[in-house]
Amino acid sequence: MRLLWTKSKSIIGPLITWGLNSPVSHFAIEFHDGIIFHSNFLGINIMHTVDFLKQSEIVYSKKIEMSFADEAMLLSNIIKNYYGKRYDWKWFFSLTKAALKHRLFGSEIPDDIKSKSRDKYICTECVEFLEPVIGQVDIGNGSPYLLAQKLGCT
Repeated sequence: MRLLWTKSKSIIGPLITWGLNSPVSHFAIEFHDGIIFHSNFLGINIMHTVDFLKQSEIVYSKKIEMSFADEAMLLSNIIKNYYGKRYDWKWFFSLTKAALKHRLFGSEIPDDIKSKSRDKYICTECVEFLEPVIGQVDIGNGSPYLLAQKLGCT
């Protein structure tokens, strides 16, 4: 399994990297056999690595060593509990507002932009699905780059 931090090739990706002053715009999890699990504007979904890489460029990655059986069990659990959940637009717009203030007026992006929702997710929240393997990770304000830094991938 690999944790991936990417730069999106869509129009939104460069806006996110500019707003957050970040080299990455997205976080995803790659499981065996090229299965990408992530949350995008459509919600939590699965796609093949080949298709994912048509729209994203990997900037950072971190390999997590697991047996094939353990990885398959983790993926099965994630699909059962999270697949199809909605995107957290409230968190996204709060982070977007803070990022715009940061870029336009030099203010800091607060670390406490959080959603209270437990059934909607932004991309970096997907790391919580890996808690049985990597432990609990505070994702701060939700910035993919901040998550990469916290996990020692930059």
